Amino acid sequence: MDKLTGQEVKGNHGVYIVDRLIARGGRSNILRAVSKERQEFVCIKVLTTWLDDSSIKQLQREEAITSKLRHPNVIRIFDTGEFEGRFCTIMELAADGSLADRLKIDRPMPLTAILPIVDQIASALNYVHRQGIIHKDIKPGNILLDGERAILSDFGIARVMGEQIITATSSAAGSVVYMSPEQARGDSINEKSDQYSLAVVVFEMLTGQVPFFGSNPMETVYRIVQSHPPSIRERNPQVPTSAEQVVLKALNKNPAHRYETVLEFANALSRASRFTDDPRELRPDPEEKRSNNTRTVDKSDLFTLALVASIGAFLGAFAAILLIALLAQFVVR
Repeated sequence: MDKLTGQEVKGNHGVYIVDRLIARGGRSNILRAVSKERQEFVCIKVLTTWLDDSSIKQLQREEAITSKLRHPNVIRIFDTGEFEGRFCTIMELAADGSLADRLKIDRPMPLTAILPIVDQIASALNYVHRQGIIHKDIKPGNILLDGERAILSDFGIARVMGEQIITATSSAAGSVVYMSPEQARGDSINEKSDQYSLAVVVFEMLTGQVPFFGSNPMETVYRIVQSHPPSIRERNPQVPTSAEQVVLKALNKNPAHRYETVLEFANALSRASRFTDDPRELRPDPEEKRSNNTRTVDKSDLFTLALVASIGAFLGAFAAILLIALLAQFVVR
């Protein structure tokens, strides 16, 4: 049994009993616990990185803001607290782990499995962008999976700890590969930076690899800022050319040349997935195809068909009789 099992975590709004350790990470450990008050499982993220009092207060403010967000694909924050002297966040539990977990066993992913995830995360990002929030740390580890539902998480940690990522040398540096060029340079950023990071995640789902990676964080940053992204189809020929073009547009170094919104990016990818390598060949919409295949003929349709057939037969017989009469008159003459 895990030595953490049974320990109490005291939050600002409740007490939680640790059930087990789910995962260890470079910046945090993930615990499963039971809420004493609600008697339901929750997820507790305990920071392993030391933060000063000022950063903790800022993180608490950020988590308080996140807890007010209401969207089906945005993580629900229940509480914050402290465990073994470290700041922790209590949130909803996603039963199927993260997208990073899935990519360890399923890469590359088929486009049909990618699209629902992209649509849901784009919807979540569009919602938070309208609230004036930029996530800044879109990556597979921050996309949680719960059945068919994709959930965007880690808003507060991303915003408070963002400056520490480039100088990190541990697994925390993994966030660097998903950074936009403007974020990597330290420039001001807007919503299109999150769009770029989501496009990197899509690139990884399609190919099993990120577009830019170096032997250390600074080399990775250099490649993000200076290098052109490699071909997706060279790594996965099954990806339609049209889908590759959509992802590469979202990966443009210049934010002005990306899609206007992350929703436009997701919608363009969905449309592009319906094309073969010949852009003139449009694949039928699955819902439309299903509707056509399951269409039934009701009684009124059958009556109409029978009536048309009867009228046709009557007119055909009448025309034949008329023709015979005309021929008979001609013979008599």
